[in-house]
Amino acid sequence: MQDAPKVTGAVLGLAGFTIALVVALLSGVPSIDALLRAIFCAVLCNIIGHLIGWVGRRVIDEFIESYVREHTVPEAIEVAAPDGSIPLVDEAKDI
Repeated sequence: MQDAPKVTGAVLGLAGFTIALVVALLSGVPSIDALLRAIFCAVLCNIIGHLIGWVGRRVIDEFIESYVREHTVPEAIEVAAPDGSIPLVDEAKDI
């Protein structure tokens, strides 16, 4: 989970590069200009992806912390008997 910003940054960077390159080449832009625009878009999308991944990681971490805090499991003895005694059954009885 710690690599979420890196993964989202890489995915968005590659997507930005690919989309910018294809759009520039289809619109008739010279190859060198298309590559420069695609590289610029890749860097920009990588930075945006890092920010999105960091925010997503923080949101998930805060949710997990609040969930654990709100849903703690009580001790087994308190569940079995509030006064601390644990009732034991000597033998099973048919009903």
